[in-house]
Amino acid sequence: MQDSIARRYLTSAIFALAMGVLVAHWNPMDHVKADLRADTHGIKVSLQVAERALESCTDRV
Repeated sequence: MQDSIARRYLTSAIFALAMGVLVAHWNPMDHVKADLRADTHGIKVSLQVAERALESCTDRV
């Protein structure tokens, strides 16, 4: 199979876009909820790390 690289890239891009549309169309609210949960979890972790860093700095002083 001697397809050109550009044709393979184009085919893979079209396939990826089609799968993205299919997933988004199938159940978009679950994806939004999952993104929000991930964002809030990341914020909680960041705040916990900052809290520990501040506690360790105040313990040294």
